[in-house]
Amino acid sequence: MIPKRKAKQTLPQRRLERPASEPAGAAFRRGQTLNSYRTDPVDEDSARKRTHELNKLRRRIVAALMVVLVFSGLILLTLWQFTGSVAVEASINGRSVDLGAREQVYVQAIGDYYAKNPVERLRFAQDTKRLLDFLQGVAPEVQDIKSLEPFGLPSRLTFNLELRRPVAEWIQGGKAFYVDGSGHPFEYNYYERPALSIYDENNLGSQLGQPTLASNRFLQTVGRLVSDIDARKLVVEKLVIPRGMVREIDVVVQGSGIRFKLNVDRSPAEQAEDIQRVLSHFARTGENPEYVDLRIEQKAYYK
Repeated sequence: MIPKRKAKQTLPQRRLERPASEPAGAAFRRGQTLNSYRTDPVDEDSARKRTHELNKLRRRIVAALMVVLVFSGLILLTLWQFTGSVAVEASINGRSVDLGAREQVYVQAIGDYYAKNPVERLRFAQDTKRLLDFLQGVAPEVQDIKSLEPFGLPSRLTFNLELRRPVAEWIQGGKAFYVDGSGHPFEYNYYERPALSIYDENNLGSQLGQPTLASNRFLQTVGRLVSDIDARKLVVEKLVIPRGMVREIDVVVQGSGIRFKLNVDRSPAEQAEDIQRVLSHFARTGENPEYVDLRIEQKAYYK
């Protein structure tokens, strides 16, 4: 007979009660590790919070300093790029040119341009081509303009002017007008007086009043013609506007004694080439005509 097992006796469970002095936050929580258990939470939180706040304050100060440095750099760059005042200078063959009373005209013209385009006082926004066009409208004798690196804050910007070199002179009413090799007419000349003069037998300048404006196309043709003839190793000795003619200009080449009748509406380069060919032909034949008419393209009449 199998003996009966004795019934298992269970001990009465003791209920662990939290002491009254222990804070409620210190009670055991499921899943909480020993590392996260805090014996003195008030002191530990204060130390960490203080350190964290100091780190945040340090980051704010560094960020504020970076912003101040960036804005200071932008302000200094703007002041350095800003054109506070202007000055002009010019030189010919490395020699400084005395601009005289015209210097103030150039400074005033540039100042007027900046007044109409204030943003362009900042050099990085300056449109030099548009500034040159504006200046040439006031002073046609200026061929090009370049700005030099300024010094100081705000900057005093100096402009170097390239002046036109005249190839021919037209005296009308006691006043001289000039034209350069590109055909641009102007009134003020800083170079030596050109040897080539335009003889106006037709008195065209007096009839039209202002040669640089009214006969601008004629002067452009003269300048380009002289330049193209010089490029062919020939020298123009005389330019004549014949009496009763408006679209004709007569040219005498040095050493030939021949008067070439040219048309201001034809290409100056083509007519310069025609002159060279005619001179080569007469050099071979030995003829010495009084004049040669080249006003019609691909035709030459002489007497």
